[in-house]
Amino acid sequence: MKKNLLILAFAFISGIVFSNKVTISNSGFTFSPADVTINLGDTVVFALAGSHDAVEVSESTWTVNGNTPLPGFSVPFGGGTVTGLTAGVHFYVCEPHASSGMKGKITVTGPSGIASAGSFDNYFILYPNPVIEKFSLKSRSSFTGNESQSNVEIYNILGVKVYEIQGVNLKDTPEIDLSTFPSGQYIVRISNDKNIYSRRFIKE
Repeated sequence: MKKNLLILAFAFISGIVFSNKVTISNSGFTFSPADVTINLGDTVVFALAGSHDAVEVSESTWTVNGNTPLPGFSVPFGGGTVTGLTAGVHFYVCEPHASSGMKGKITVTGPSGIASAGSFDNYFILYPNPVIEKFSLKSRSSFTGNESQSNVEIYNILGVKVYEIQGVNLKDTPEIDLSTFPSGQYIVRISNDKNIYSRRFIKE
């Protein structure tokens, strides 16, 4: 009995030790810290003043201090908790104060400990989006890594893997058939020997 209790106690303590939580607050009209790096599965807590929110945007929107949201995470005024972020770089802004440069980045490292070197759209074309039945992937000239040995995974919005194919040659512009998938938001994740890239898309 004592042995079982010790095992349970160890498991409980281990869960506490290895679960990580990062808090982002605001200092006036800046996020603090503005750039954080977390591991896949970690939690981000936004503790913000009532006049600030946090919404995920594309890198291009982030660069020009825009506030057009992606179908990504969204935290209400005053803050909230974000979980289930995919590996890669997530750009976010405060919607009412984005034009004055209130923005930040969350870099999520994958199981290999390597995060995306940039946004998905810098390296790949996913079309069409929204997806009706099938979509194609095409790598851009800026893509780094082994194109002929890439893995493609698709997750539903709950983070459950629903599709996987390994050893894909991205030079062949592979086509992915989603005709049997229910409508909704999904995440495509491409990994190779150097990076992990992820992007949300919509299946109609």
